Amino acid sequence: MTAQQVPDLKQQAEELGVVRFFQKPVDTASLFKVLQKILNPEPAAPPSDAPQSFVASLGGLSTVDIIQLKCLARSTQVLKFTRGDGKSGKLYFQRGEIVHAESETKKGLDAFNDIVSWKGGRVEESAEPIAEQTIQQSWEGLLMDAVRMIDENAALAN
Repeated sequence: MTAQQVPDLKQQAEELGVVRFFQKPVDTASLFKVLQKILNPEPAAPPSDAPQSFVASLGGLSTVDIIQLKCLARSTQVLKFTRGDGKSGKLYFQRGEIVHAESETKKGLDAFNDIVSWKGGRVEESAEPIAEQTIQQSWEGLLMDAVRMIDENAALAN
């Protein structure tokens, strides 16, 4: 929100991923609508409903690969990871950021790190509402920290 008359400022803000650029004086009804949409996003439609998307079954991908794809696509949805032994966990994405993670016994960062360390299984997409936000870190930072922890644990095991 700004009172400055700088055309380049709007373009710079949009390139950084702003949701909406407002110039003062602000129409409060418009601002309220934008805030409602951000705070209560509509669930993403399943990929098969989108005419320009693919539905795929891909092998050879790690949890890190899958998470990166969803973050780069700026997805708002839930991914349910299920290991071969039946253990499962969910990652909640909102506009490409990971905002919540849960497994059978953990929530937040602990659940995220646990899920990222899994070596195989299945992944399913769904459009569930986000019950809570337990993660505030950027997805890039989350993945870097998780991969570092995996490497450190592997080094300790050897």
